[in-house]
Amino acid sequence: MWYERCNRISDKRLDVITNIAFSLVTNFDIVFGPRIRHFTERYTAVAVETIYLDTSYEETSDPSRNMPSGS
Repeated sequence: MWYERCNRISDKRLDVITNIAFSLVTNFDIVFGPRIRHFTERYTAVAVETIYLDTSYEETSDPSRNMPSGS
């Protein structure tokens, strides 16, 4: 599950993001039923990873790691 992947990274910001994402998945599940659960989990995982990478982007001490891939 996506939240198991997120829990491997120990970071306070990611904990907050994960909690928000988990509540979104739970609310979607209540409103739309279990048929949409896989869809919301899959795309929430992508969103959480993207937010985490975006928020940690500027904090990287190695300048070469801040370079976008392909440039």
